[in-house]
Amino acid sequence: MFFNGFLHRIWRAIAAIAIALSFFLNTAVLPAMAQQILPHPDPIFTGKIGLT
Repeated sequence: MFFNGFLHRIWRAIAAIAIALSFFLNTAVLPAMAQQILPHPDPIFTGKIGLT
């Protein structure tokens, strides 16, 4: 009985760490990597071509 409760506690800790890690990756790491890898978008076209 003790062993079953112990495994349940370990499983809950692993699940909590996995959820926290996925949340951290989605909010902090992936947007920062996307800004470094992907080129910046072109500026908005204002109707003028060249320096005029």
